Amino acid sequence: MRRVLVWVLALAVVSLGLTAPTLLAPRGISTAGSVAGNALISTGSTALWGTPNVAANNITSGTVPTARLGSGTATASTCLLGNSTWGACGSGGLDTAASYTWTGQHIFNTSQTRFNGNVRINRPTGDANPAYGFIGGINGASTGSLLYYFDTNEWRFNSTPTVNGTAVVLNTDSRLTTPAAHTHAAGDLVSGTVAPDRLGSGTADSTTFLRGDSTWATVSAQPSQVDVYGGPGTVSGTDFGTFTWTKPSWATTVTVTVVGAGGGGGSGRKGAAGAARSGGGGGGGGGVSTATFAADALPATVTVTVGNGGTGAAAVTANSTNGNTGGLSGATSFGTYLRAMAVVGGNGGATAAVTAAGGGGAIYGGSAGGVTSVTAAASQASATVAGAGGGGGGGSISSGNAVFAGGAGAVGGTAMSNAGNGTAGSSGSRNGVAGTIQAAPAPFGSGGGGGGFPSDTTVAAGTGGAGGWPGGGGGGGGAALDTTTPSSGGGGRGGNGVVVVYSTP
Repeated sequence: MRRVLVWVLALAVVSLGLTAPTLLAPRGISTAGSVAGNALISTGSTALWGTPNVAANNITSGTVPTARLGSGTATASTCLLGNSTWGACGSGGLDTAASYTWTGQHIFNTSQTRFNGNVRINRPTGDANPAYGFIGGINGASTGSLLYYFDTNEWRFNSTPTVNGTAVVLNTDSRLTTPAAHTHAAGDLVSGTVAPDRLGSGTADSTTFLRGDSTWATVSAQPSQVDVYGGPGTVSGTDFGTFTWTKPSWATTVTVTVVGAGGGGGSGRKGAAGAARSGGGGGGGGGVSTATFAADALPATVTVTVGNGGTGAAAVTANSTNGNTGGLSGATSFGTYLRAMAVVGGNGGATAAVTAAGGGGAIYGGSAGGVTSVTAAASQASATVAGAGGGGGGGSISSGNAVFAGGAGAVGGTAMSNAGNGTAGSSGSRNGVAGTIQAAPAPFGSGGGGGGFPSDTTVAAGTGGAGGWPGGGGGGGGAALDTTTPSSGGGGRGGNGVVVVYSTP
């Protein structure tokens, strides 16, 4: 009751502007000091003497409410963060497993904060409220370092960085992503193995090889090259004539075979009854030469000459006239390195048996042309080991007017190709048969043509068969009777030569 009275009196003194008397302090209230203004009582305050300031160490009991500690919702799954908010609990600092989005200015009160363990943002020394954090690794301090500005969420350089002394233009400077061009001498490689991908394009494995164009590719063995010059026809520049061989750049050895052309067959004699009349002799067969050269020993190009076969002798129409000699063949050669000689044609028919025309000269000589007989059928021309066969002699008529058949052409190259020969003509088929035309490359001589069958009737005597290709001699033509028979048989044409060049790697 006394305390109330004192308060009333004090209020009255203040209200009237009177000098405050010395009051007798109630029990428990100190009289020391003075009351200023209206601070004695604060409307709405729970304190008697104004709002108190309480130091944290004066709180000695009880529990501070969570709302006084920070904003947000305080639950068993949230923790008080350093920014006075209740948020997700972590092991310290920022939660590295979470994703954060910041706006405005951010202050990191720790000396460093790590993001996923590989980005570190430092706080500038002495700056309690920085606008940025920095990665102090470029120049070792914040000056010149990479800065992270919290208000714009972007990284910047504090000063313009340089590469090799030249300023870098951020976001567009290729030097930040593309290494500068530089070279090394092969001698700088002192260890390790160069990766196959650095040597060339394509797939590098146990089945591929590196080509000279820096490509990994499968490599097939270089096949041999075969060049054939000449043919069985009668066209100059294609079947015979002059050509040029070009050496392949990869060749190491070159094997050349030349087959000489065959001589033409001679034509038969036309004569009176009661006198001997012989058929024409067969043309000689072409020879064969072969040799192997080191490619380096040969020039880049070599002139190739292919001989044409000798022409068959023309038939005789005039009475009591000897037959004509068959044509000489052309020589066949590979430059100055290898050669098969020209071959003579068969002799013309006469009043006696004719002698053989010689075969072509070469490493392997051609066979001689077949001879004739006025007392029997002509025998087959003799064969040789590798050369072409000579033509068969033409059929004859004896002085007793007996008719004898001509001979077959010689077989060509008995030890090599055994090429077919032409058979002699007969009474039913007067013309001699041609020798065989071999398939290219035809490296050995073919057979000679058969001799023609004679005639003492109104039918012309048979023509000798053409020589086979390559190099066969032409067959001789058959003899004929004056007046009654229109003509004797003409000789067969000799086979052309050939040159075959094998180039091997």
